[in-house]
Amino acid sequence: MEWSQLVLPALQALKPYQAGITEQKLRRDTGLDAIFKFSSNEVPYPPAPAVAAAMREALGQANRYPDTGALLDDLAAHLDVPAARIALGNGSIDLIESLVRLFVDERHNVVLSRYGYSAYGAFIQTQRGAIRLAESNPDFGHQVDRLLALVDADTRLIVIDSPTNLSGQWLGAAEVERLLAALPAHVVLVLDEAYVEFPDPTLAAATLALARRYPRLVLTRTFSKAYGLAGMRIGYAV
Repeated sequence: MEWSQLVLPALQALKPYQAGITEQKLRRDTGLDAIFKFSSNEVPYPPAPAVAAAMREALGQANRYPDTGALLDDLAAHLDVPAARIALGNGSIDLIESLVRLFVDERHNVVLSRYGYSAYGAFIQTQRGAIRLAESNPDFGHQVDRLLALVDADTRLIVIDSPTNLSGQWLGAAEVERLLAALPAHVVLVLDEAYVEFPDPTLAAATLALARRYPRLVLTRTFSKAYGLAGMRIGYAV
């Protein structure tokens, strides 16, 4: 028997993720010096000097497990949210995968927007859940009524990126609240806010206020984008 036949059926159907090529590999393969990389939405600048100094200091304690409690406390103070309502992950995508594992199995479906972030589907397939795709707007943004139309008794999650990874369109707080208010009690909304710092400066505070009021809203955020720390893999959920 081939070893590949031992892999769980739900995983055999997955297509391997194709990561963006790195600048280092391009230089090795092509000999080019001037490279402008946009494929992974990374900040093109290195971390701020104070951040780099903190990382160098932390390396001196690399033989110890990290003090995640300190980061939780700092985030709690910054967001004005109890630390018990914040979870840390290996990037925010790690938290989204964990949420799918927490809520979804073969009995359930998850509603996605057609042009939402491409990684979500693999997590649902792994859990043997069904995927329901709501059509997006012509600008690739999400449409609340189309998402709601696909919700039924077996739906456990709606997962959308706002702003979207593809086009940068986002749902305003009023639209997010309209979606939440219409959801049945058995559905959790996961709002992937990896890019929340970039559009309307009031958006992050507005959706955080919704998370305080609606227990079935989970916000996932990251230090990878606006804070230029993609390589550190630090995400959090509220």
